[in-house]
Amino acid sequence: MSISTYPPGNKLIGNFIAAGACGFAFDVVGEPNMVIKVSRLVDYGGVNPITISDFNANKSSYGDMVFAGAIGLNEFQAILFSQLYDMQKKGEETTPHLPKVYAFSSGEMQQSMLDEITRAYEYYSWSRSYYRAIMDNFHARKGKPGTRIGLWIMERVERAGKYDKVGSDSSNAKKQVVALNKWLREHNYVVRDSVNAGNWGFRKGTDEIVWFDPGVSPWPIKPEWEDDENIQLRNMYYLFKEGYGGGEIAKYKRKLENPTEYDEGWHQAEGNE
Repeated sequence: MSISTYPPGNKLIGNFIAAGACGFAFDVVGEPNMVIKVSRLVDYGGVNPITISDFNANKSSYGDMVFAGAIGLNEFQAILFSQLYDMQKKGEETTPHLPKVYAFSSGEMQQSMLDEITRAYEYYSWSRSYYRAIMDNFHARKGKPGTRIGLWIMERVERAGKYDKVGSDSSNAKKQVVALNKWLREHNYVVRDSVNAGNWGFRKGTDEIVWFDPGVSPWPIKPEWEDDENIQLRNMYYLFKEGYGGGEIAKYKRKLENPTEYDEGWHQAEGNE
């Protein structure tokens, strides 16, 4: 089936591309050079007014299909991509090693989007396991708020898959990641998992490497936020703890004491640096 054909009635969701932990990527209807990513974020709490829940107190509510660390990484990545969208929209300079972002939104999952996902599943005949994972992770409002999501449309990169790389690609990425690390650090983010070949690809027609799935976190994260009365700060602490690990605050603080050395590092996940 040609990639130029799309499910009748769909305005946004095209064919399935990939799934991560609590996040899914699709083709964009009518835009072959774009990708849409939909990620599950920290759930809503109250309805009137609508509020963000206490992440640590409600970790068990995310169920067996997801793990808390993925919610943390999704939340932080959404913050970054929201900032990229705002900066690029204003014409401000961003690093070439992160994607161009054409749209960003966050809020409740809507039934209309779930319907588009269902139509795309039926039209393209995806693996049922991917479809079930999506439906298990996301729901529309039914008495309680719908799943809180981050959604962004970004440029499509080439050779994005883990096994699409050749031998020299990793050495090129190791050189180019220095500029990525520096830009993120200067904009108050730390990064992990930039080594993973499934998280980066090449800007179309160039040898410029783009990290489309960076494992970032706003920085600094402070230990005293663990018991802070401000739920936003408390959530930031526990999201980092789950996404990066409990001991990583001190490790990143030490690394950042030497910015040049930090910028030149490849910061892999799970301590595999």
